[in-house]
Amino acid sequence: MSAERAAPAANGASRLSVAVVGGTPEGRARAGGVLTEAGLEVVASAADVRALGDGLRLDAVVLSADRIGPGELEAIAFVQGEPLEARAVAVAAALGGGAVRRALESGVGAIVRAAQLEECVALAVRSACAGQISLPRRWRDQLDPPPLTNRQKQALAMVVLGMANRDIARKLGVTEGTVKSHLTTAFRKLGVRSRNEAAALILREDGGLGTGILAISPTNGNVTAIAVDPPGPADSRARTSRRDPASRWNGAATKR
Repeated sequence: MSAERAAPAANGASRLSVAVVGGTPEGRARAGGVLTEAGLEVVASAADVRALGDGLRLDAVVLSADRIGPGELEAIAFVQGEPLEARAVAVAAALGGGAVRRALESGVGAIVRAAQLEECVALAVRSACAGQISLPRRWRDQLDPPPLTNRQKQALAMVVLGMANRDIARKLGVTEGTVKSHLTTAFRKLGVRSRNEAAALILREDGGLGTGILAISPTNGNVTAIAVDPPGPADSRARTSRRDPASRWNGAATKR
């Protein structure tokens, strides 16, 4: 879909130029109206950020979505690169665990709750264009890695190693249903929807959580967990480790 162009400002004044992307046509019209009323110049509206023309001069792009997932993160990165080279402002209805941190890692300049669009989106655009970062206070706790239980860490470590649920269940001495429950909860905390997304988030060299998130805390009993060894001369191997409860075990996985 091609971008819809707005008429230039009648008074010729220099104002911040903004494009509104994503969501529904009604949602884009609503955001555009709010921005225009706040004195910003809305020069384009499109369903897809890639529909914005190469010759369009933009200061910021407002990206609307229900959630910030992989596609939205790609859009945030696209906005900042050539040919647009603009600031990205994300408007989201809700954010799952870790989405704020990943959006910031992708370079987003501001995040606005959809419920606060009228009050905050223009301020967020100006803040982003001034080189500042803004986000809702209620979502700031997502900047820290999500707290995982030891069982969730163990299950995730084995997912990273490519093990199937039945093998994880056998290793941990629990049912497959229990493993699925641990992983479902862990995925929700990480803000991912699949095993592949979870493994990629943990292992990604640029901005990933790192395997340190899988570190096991001491417990009141022997702990069986998977440890990931650094690659050796010939291969990488997994081992099962059983530690004395009196000794401190600082990792179910060692960062590659």
